[in-house]
Amino acid sequence: MKNDSDGKVYHATRGSDMKPCVSGPGRGFGYDAGTLWPEMRLTTDRDAEAAAKLSNEAFEQGYLQAQYDMRKALGLELKR
Repeated sequence: MKNDSDGKVYHATRGSDMKPCVSGPGRGFGYDAGTLWPEMRLTTDRDAEAAAKLSNEAFEQGYLQAQYDMRKALGLELKR
């Protein structure tokens, strides 16, 4: 699901309300999400960058865990 030339899923940006936020898949991460979930907006651009970095790390770890679980369920060689 990586969608950009930098290979990241989540990016720090500004929403339709011009407040710093994280853009990417998931509830509260869309361009207009500030209207529906204002608590998902951040105070500074620096906070948005940190949140995007954390979101990308969580996504990557979840992706790796899902691969591991699927290989285990199929009885395939396990990689960590």
